[in-house]
Amino acid sequence: MKLQVKVTNVTTRLRKRTGPSTSYRIADYMYPGDTGIVTASKVVGGETWYQWSGSGLWSCAKTSSGTVYLAIVQDLESKPTPEAKPVYPPDPPAATTPTKPTTPSRPSSDPLNVLDPGYNLDPDSGERSNLGNYGGEVDWYVPSSFKDIDYDGSDEKYTYDDILDEIQRLKYNMDISYAQASNVYDSDIGYYTTLQKKLHNSFNRNKTPYADKELNKTFAYVFFTRPDLHILDRSLKLVDTEEQPLDIKYKYLYENNPWCLKSLVKGGNPHHDFLVFLSNEAESFEVNDVVIKTIEHGETYNGHKVIYGVADQESNAAGEMSIRYIDTVNLDVFKLHTAWVDYINKVSRGIFKPWDEYLSDKVLDYACSCYYFLCGADGSTILYWQKLIGVFPINTGENNFSWDSGTLLAKPEINIKYMYSLRLSMDVFSLHEFNNLSNKSTGMNGKYKKLYSPEICMTGSTLTHCPYILETKNASDQTVYRLMWYDNGQ
Repeated sequence: MKLQVKVTNVTTRLRKRTGPSTSYRIADYMYPGDTGIVTASKVVGGETWYQWSGSGLWSCAKTSSGTVYLAIVQDLESKPTPEAKPVYPPDPPAATTPTKPTTPSRPSSDPLNVLDPGYNLDPDSGERSNLGNYGGEVDWYVPSSFKDIDYDGSDEKYTYDDILDEIQRLKYNMDISYAQASNVYDSDIGYYTTLQKKLHNSFNRNKTPYADKELNKTFAYVFFTRPDLHILDRSLKLVDTEEQPLDIKYKYLYENNPWCLKSLVKGGNPHHDFLVFLSNEAESFEVNDVVIKTIEHGETYNGHKVIYGVADQESNAAGEMSIRYIDTVNLDVFKLHTAWVDYINKVSRGIFKPWDEYLSDKVLDYACSCYYFLCGADGSTILYWQKLIGVFPINTGENNFSWDSGTLLAKPEINIKYMYSLRLSMDVFSLHEFNNLSNKSTGMNGKYKKLYSPEICMTGSTLTHCPYILETKNASDQTVYRLMWYDNGQ
């Protein structure tokens, strides 16, 4: 058959699958009004499926209820019926005896010639050779199940197992046996399984690329903990005491948007200790590399010497990093950092006084911690994480508010620089500390947001409760940490 069809009765798009059933993977789409050529049809479960010419993909043409998605525009094979001509029976063939074809013989060659297609390290093992061919005397040329068939001229056909055997041989020699989704990627865990082991133990001599091996898409998350600035009392009202009178700048900021100041105190959110606003607005995160220090020892007269690796403390010690934000219509990112930096300035000059417990314990009340997670394509599997301790800003970003005639300020990008005292990369204890920040939540029922909800065909609401790190195991018993979100929002 060869038909020209047109997509109809479709509101959005028509799926093109790798096989004639909804259980096959979606590979492409057609849209209302699109036309194309189909060359085959198949009825599966009461549904009629057409195969597209060229691509070999399938689409549902007619549902079991009678809805037509692919209307026939023209039959490209319909031709006028030619005038009937008399048909004469052919002469009977001469009687012959069927003969068994000769099995190709193995070429004679030097057994040590590794370029010979028949070369095998152990031809009697019956196993697959290191060159990608099966072992044995004739398996290098035809599958083993073929050689036992008695070719006596009858109508005997190859079995299903024979065909699978040949397909397996072709797949192995074409390096596609490890590129199947079931062997390469575990969609439930988001982690590599069989291929991961192969890449660590087998050399890729031809540098053949494998699908989905490279990291193609990531999701990054930045989480700040809240400092505890002494600008609001424990009832979240502005501090106005004889020792620390009311500051008119903080009075304006509180009346303009109180959440900018509540985000900077410990009791701003009783359910967790995260500074949510900066996590939502962060557009970048600067990661510094870890470098070990080296020393030279035993240099000779000719300049030969030995270099030792020492330690990486200098890379993980105090440093600076920056985060880029796109500010809101109320410039809340700027105002939050203005209050933060101004408080540090006034505390250092003795104008503001920290809480007494921080003075007695010698704790910086304006410093916080910052967590950074790099997740895989599923947005949940954690590939890299880092924790910064003693974080505080050193600028407000107001230099972005400059004006030039003829230009309008839109979506202002603010780059905030932060100082930190210590950096911890890939430290498992940091994940447990992260979970402690979420365990303050009341009424937690242990339910997490789904990555995908098939009931509504989407991920669901993006606004959710606090995050949590979940330790899981994949099919290969590998430990995988996943970033989850509590379902019961506050």
